Amino acid sequence: MRGKISSFKEFCDLNTFFLSPKKIRELIFGKKVGIIVSEVSKSVFEDLKQLYNVLRDEEQFRRKLEAISKVDERIIPCLFYLSGISFELLGRLFIFLDKIFEEKKLQDNCELYKLIKVYKYGGERRRRKKLGYTSNEIKKRLKDNSYRLIVIFILAKIIFGKLSVYLSKNITCNDKTTMSIIEQIKVIFDNAGIFTRKILSKLCENSTKFISIIVEELIKRAEKGGLSAIEGYSYEDVIEDLLKEHDIKYDRTTKRAKSKRKEGKRIWDFYIPNRKNAKIVVEISYMITTSSAQTIKTEEIASEAKKGKKIYMILDGAGWIARASDTKKYLNTGAKIFTFHPESLPKFIEFIKKEAESSY
Repeated sequence: MRGKISSFKEFCDLNTFFLSPKKIRELIFGKKVGIIVSEVSKSVFEDLKQLYNVLRDEEQFRRKLEAISKVDERIIPCLFYLSGISFELLGRLFIFLDKIFEEKKLQDNCELYKLIKVYKYGGERRRRKKLGYTSNEIKKRLKDNSYRLIVIFILAKIIFGKLSVYLSKNITCNDKTTMSIIEQIKVIFDNAGIFTRKILSKLCENSTKFISIIVEELIKRAEKGGLSAIEGYSYEDVIEDLLKEHDIKYDRTTKRAKSKRKEGKRIWDFYIPNRKNAKIVVEISYMITTSSAQTIKTEEIASEAKKGKKIYMILDGAGWIARASDTKKYLNTGAKIFTFHPESLPKFIEFIKKEAESSY
């Protein structure tokens, strides 16, 4: 069993990617020990590996995704969830593309124009007016092959970080508003592609049962359309249960108290053994997408560590793999870093016990 995490590679190896607090509780406390990885999960994992194998070639990736999506409708929502791009956000992009298409500002010889034209006019008497702007509209339309081909084309451009470049080359108008929108597309969509490729590679370079469980969770989250912290159990709850399990005294900060934080004063998630006489402070950050709100600052953590404060951080989630430079900074702050992985949390408790014993 390993100790505190000291390298980015080790951090990636012990990352739990997308696991919900409830699923982590099951793994750590042995509830539902006999976790059975479904055939659906195995199937999607194999699909992801097939896509990973052609990740260097956009055309091959797209054709492979087209073939897989015909037999497994879960693959497209899973890839969007991996990217951090919601169907609602895709719908906003479709509003823009519809406008460009209707105003004849998309070059009629480009592939995207042809795909949209087939969807809007091909095979039916009545012309379709829009591409679908809401999550429900997009999900329903994905059953239509001509619509699915548009989504796959866009998704491939996103994952390869080329959507903004493609649009700038094929949109005939260059007014300031259009150029600003394309620039924003680069920031939101193309950057999401970098994130997706990193996470896809980390998932597919392994084939353990633990990774299969993560894929199982990915499917559930993709089907729900996003995160589901409303299950009534948080990542902080996992740590609280773990501290109780090992009879470790602590004070916990409520979310309301953290929101009222005063400038220049750090409020930690947990104080051990108590807030007034803390020997150890604990901070938790589980980031699934790179767009997650992030209030922890490396300079602040490093400054507190230099003062002699014993800082333990539970840093986890796929978003921290994508933000490798930030993660590496935390690894160098002087704080002890752990994840929610079943191999890492026991060491978290072991270090706390040793620290507590040495304080007396």
